[in-house]
Amino acid sequence: MSRVRAVAAVMAWLVLVGAASTLVWAVISRAGGEVVASQQPLAPASGTTLGRPSEDVSPEPSSAATDASTATSSPGSTPSDSPDSSQPPPASPAASPPTTPRGSPPTSSPGPAPQRRTWQGLGGAVVAQCERAVISVISAAPADGFRAEVKNGGPEELEIEFEGREDETGHGATVRARCVSGVPDFRAEVSDD
Repeated sequence: MSRVRAVAAVMAWLVLVGAASTLVWAVISRAGGEVVASQQPLAPASGTTLGRPSEDVSPEPSSAATDASTATSSPGSTPSDSPDSSQPPPASPAASPPTTPRGSPPTSSPGPAPQRRTWQGLGGAVVAQCERAVISVISAAPADGFRAEVKNGGPEELEIEFEGREDETGHGATVRARCVSGVPDFRAEVSDD
């Protein structure tokens, strides 16, 4: 009888481990699917600019789209980055002035929403955010075979250095970014060390 009990215990353990592994696999697979679905495709390299800035896709809704007075176009930007200059700006509906209850301090309207952009190219990816003229690094993720070092984290300019590991090619890139009209503007240089 003890042999039957041992076999039953092993079978119960295998079923439990299999169920737990399946549950963990399902959770990780679902989370990974959401990450992959939200990533931007890589931009083709040209000149010294190794990637192009792209709008950060985030699940939270934006308070307002970029208006014509703050939109800029940079090298490598897509036509959707800047409004059509041949079209007049859309007219906004007339709104009545907001009212504040008596005795309440007046509230100020919030400033423009922070703008995030992503640079991807040789060495990895950088996500930067501009809040008015202040730029900050959200993330600097090295590609396989590279390491990333934030040399300057703002507030006026970012500088991130991607270096190939010694056992790899030895190539690297230096990415710099500044806020231009409230939007991160990236510049990249390739190095062959």
